[in-house]
Amino acid sequence: MPTAHIFCSVIDNFGDLGVCWRLARQLSAEHGAQVVLLVDDLAAFQQLDSRIDPELAVQPLDELTLMRWNSHEALALMPAELVIEGFACTLPDNYRTQLTAKNIWINLDYLSAESWIEDCHGLSSPQPNGASTTFWFPGFTPRSGGILCETDLLQRLDDPAQAFNFWQHLDLPQTTADTPRLSLFCYETDSVSALLEALHESKTELMICAGKALSAINKLLPESLTIGSCVQHGASTLYALPMLAHADYDQLLAACDLNIIRGEDSFIRAQWAAKPLLWHIYPQDELAHETKLAAWLERIEAMSAAGSPEASAPNHTAQSAWLSAQWAWVRNELNSEHIHELLAELKPLREMMQCWRKHLMQQPDLATQLMRFYANKVESPPEKPHPDKPL
Repeated sequence: MPTAHIFCSVIDNFGDLGVCWRLARQLSAEHGAQVVLLVDDLAAFQQLDSRIDPELAVQPLDELTLMRWNSHEALALMPAELVIEGFACTLPDNYRTQLTAKNIWINLDYLSAESWIEDCHGLSSPQPNGASTTFWFPGFTPRSGGILCETDLLQRLDDPAQAFNFWQHLDLPQTTADTPRLSLFCYETDSVSALLEALHESKTELMICAGKALSAINKLLPESLTIGSCVQHGASTLYALPMLAHADYDQLLAACDLNIIRGEDSFIRAQWAAKPLLWHIYPQDELAHETKLAAWLERIEAMSAAGSPEASAPNHTAQSAWLSAQWAWVRNELNSEHIHELLAELKPLREMMQCWRKHLMQQPDLATQLMRFYANKVESPPEKPHPDKPL
């Protein structure tokens, strides 16, 4: 049973932490690893899981061990067989200096659809003390490091009973064909104003996630929404959701007809939900985020154009409406017409995203690829010398 230490630094959102936490759970549940998750901000983590005590340096978290990484206990840790440095968070000096060639040290990078990651994925960087770090680039092709997906995830997302139980838990009725439901998990942006303007004229239900999305909405309403409350907004109804556990958020994405999401963790989960989505990608200097967004959009367009046995011919009207709304959202150029056109094309866009999910299923998930890499490095028997080859 391998030991694994996963280091994560919480910046200002939950995306990095969400990815590292999901990876930790999957390595433990599906691959039998003994995992310690080391996080630098347990108070932020508590917002995702109320069971966490921010004052406790070491505590159990389901099958994992959670540590505050600057605690005495963490500083005394001997390196695990598998060490994962989440998103260039930089390992503590005392830990890094103890690493040797025997430790499998992974530098887990951000997900990208850009083609250059295929040439960089799996490259190693030798360190002065004999250790070596391997760069791991999650992506959408077999030459990348894959994306996270638990073994039972798609079964849970596609189970109507799960959706029924989810809405019942929130004390909301099932969705109806004539009233699409939208989820909103975004950063604060002017695009939210255009969204509200469009929904005022459309019979929809908007499920607003707690945090920055709710703050953005409340700045535009005459009276603030509180967690668990709802308000009529013209033809639409707005609901303020509580902070959702990971499994519940996954179910929200699967149960809605259009998902507006942000960051990396929700971006991955929204694609597995196979519903139309708008990605509020985190803004970067020199518009680097637009390059990243364009690469992902181009891959979906290429998949759609190539077709598949399960896919119908590409619906260019639907794709055009989606692309226009996606770029307008990111560039703060969204208007109500973008949303109206998008809502009119939800059915063909759902079919497109279902085909995209089938395309993603053709490659092994990130955790499985990671453990195969580990096994090849650690568990494979050494190569036997050829009888004619001198020792």
